[in-house]
Amino acid sequence: PLYGVREDPDDHRLNACECARGPDCESKGKHARLRGWQELATTDEEQLRRWWRSYPLANVGLLLQGHVVVDVDYRNGGLESWTWLEGQPETPLVPTLTVRSGAGFHAYYRLPVDPSRYAAGARLLAGIDLKGPRSNVVGPGSLHATGARYELQADLPLAVAGEALWGSPGGSGGEPRGFTPEQ
Repeated sequence: PLYGVREDPDDHRLNACECARGPDCESKGKHARLRGWQELATTDEEQLRRWWRSYPLANVGLLLQGHVVVDVDYRNGGLESWTWLEGQPETPLVPTLTVRSGAGFHAYYRLPVDPSRYAAGARLLAGIDLKGPRSNVVGPGSLHATGARYELQADLPLAVAGEALWGSPGGSGGEPRGFTPEQ
């Protein structure tokens, strides 16, 4: 589970994280609540029920394994970058499972090879980040600090991430071609 978002006790707006940093948190409702979350990630229904009872405001965190997510943020130029990217012949963006986020969308893709050979994340273009294997992504049903819910937008099978989008695992250490890895 991820920390959820809550009302700020000072101004009564929905803009505080449940974590100790509250309204000063830079990742409101987007970071793991549990230490060792990658090892604790599970699909066990009983464990998930226990977590929901313990953390009723929690957001859903998804551990990416064998998948990448293209995270498009409209606030930072993501729509313009996505529109440009769609027009590039070397980057075929096939329709895939898509989730509306609080300020854009997440497009989910399968990796064509062993996911352990790829970097965890990178900045693709202005307003577009790639979330790779062993990364955390906020899942559908979660509440964004804007008050919007993450919702399934396109319930499609996961398309395979093209090499032009994610790059090849050789040579560059698995980092996307021409992209700057996150620090």
